[in-house]
Amino acid sequence: MAITRLGVHGKNSSVESYARVLDAGDAFKTEGSLGGGPVTHGVSGGSAGRLDAKWHLSVGMADYVVWSYGTPIAWRIPGEGWVIPEDSYSVITSRQQHKIRAAVHMFFPDYQATV
Repeated sequence: MAITRLGVHGKNSSVESYARVLDAGDAFKTEGSLGGGPVTHGVSGGSAGRLDAKWHLSVGMADYVVWSYGTPIAWRIPGEGWVIPEDSYSVITSRQQHKIRAAVHMFFPDYQATV
């Protein structure tokens, strides 16, 4: 599987670039801590990083996950849509979540913020 290189700043860092990759369900990686891609059986508690336990059931149903520093920060559940928790772990992760949220909203206009 090919991995698309996305930027944090500059080339390939636009919300549109992220939207194309997320909408297609392609794997991606930045030079920093952000990456994502398809998963076959969701994410289990042992590989959920710092994700609050209240999200473990939800991310366990995912078919696509976006990770920041080893913690899922956004995921897609088949037939339901995207989950992007408001939980914040750092300033960088909050910026990443904002970008992913904006990208998802571009191709999934019915997306509602997750609380």
